[in-house]
Amino acid sequence: MKKTKGEKFISFVVFLVIAFGVFNYQSMADYLMGFLGRGQYTMTRVKTVPLENKLENSVIPSVHPLEQEIVVLEKTRLTLYNRDGEAVWQVVNDFSEVLVAGNENFFVVGDQVTGEVYAYDYRSNINARVETAGEVKGIEITRKGYVLLQVGENEIQVYDPRLNLISSLKINQGVITHVAFNESDEQVYLVDLDMASGRVKSTLYKYRVTGELVGSIEMDNEVIFELFFEGKALIKLSDLETGIIGEDMLLETRIPSTGLVDRAAYGAGHLVVQNYDRDSDNMGGSNIYDLLVYDIAQKKVSFKRSYPEAFAGITFLEEKILGHTNSRALLYDLEGVLLGEFNFSREFKNLKVLGNDRIFIQGVDYFEIYTLEKR
Repeated sequence: MKKTKGEKFISFVVFLVIAFGVFNYQSMADYLMGFLGRGQYTMTRVKTVPLENKLENSVIPSVHPLEQEIVVLEKTRLTLYNRDGEAVWQVVNDFSEVLVAGNENFFVVGDQVTGEVYAYDYRSNINARVETAGEVKGIEITRKGYVLLQVGENEIQVYDPRLNLISSLKINQGVITHVAFNESDEQVYLVDLDMASGRVKSTLYKYRVTGELVGSIEMDNEVIFELFFEGKALIKLSDLETGIIGEDMLLETRIPSTGLVDRAAYGAGHLVVQNYDRDSDNMGGSNIYDLLVYDIAQKKVSFKRSYPEAFAGITFLEEKILGHTNSRALLYDLEGVLLGEFNFSREFKNLKVLGNDRIFIQGVDYFEIYTLEKR
């Protein structure tokens, strides 16, 4: 017998009820939101930039997205691209392996092998150059223009924008694993990981930019693997906990966790944490990953999602959360409503937001620029 429209609708509702019961509720809800097109955003490709990637000629591109621009090193050719993927200028230099960091006024290129460091403006001028005595392990540029160089395993050198040395921060034991800079009071925080005699200890040091030690705190049997500032909030991720550290070097807020933390981002007053859920392996034996969004002011979890596949990266786009694997991206608002799901035909290894309206993705031999727009 042919079903009426009402019977078809009832059958569809029954199907949804069964599906919501059998499958993950939130994942099914996300699917339906995408299917119904409610509040969805779209991504439009602006530009694809091919990169030379020939292992036989030792040409492996080094790509570094900054706040608005992209710096690409292909052998000895350094090219600056704007946020639309257009090449702005190109210079030739005898770089080896480089690290790049920048703010809105200039960027720094550090050669990890030779120890040479160059400060470029965005018109291709070299404003300053310095040669360090050791291998460059890391670079960070603050909004006020301080350049933080990690030289070797146990030293942070602080420079002004003209690469004049201001201070040298050294530790006696262990290795420096992370550095963070407080823009409001111009203080440098660094993590010293000491594993001597089979004992694991992380020490968080706080220095003035001029080199004076302000304070420190030891954390036994804890490994910190992420440390960053967002405004005045110092976010710490470790193998034991995730939280916000106050000016007194004490943990102010502890974020609830369902397992091992492996990704985090902070923005719009919220902290996003991805956990590997050790206690909820499913029947197939694969892992479950939880994404928790924590409202700092309200001190509560805004929403939680569970996925069988981990996000390779999480970032904020104004008051929206963008998480991605190596082939797709999901956009949520702060309450957990799915705003868009974007699938890519080619796998990529990096995604970054340029400004507030450009999405950069990088593959093995290309990078692409996208715009994000509401339907």
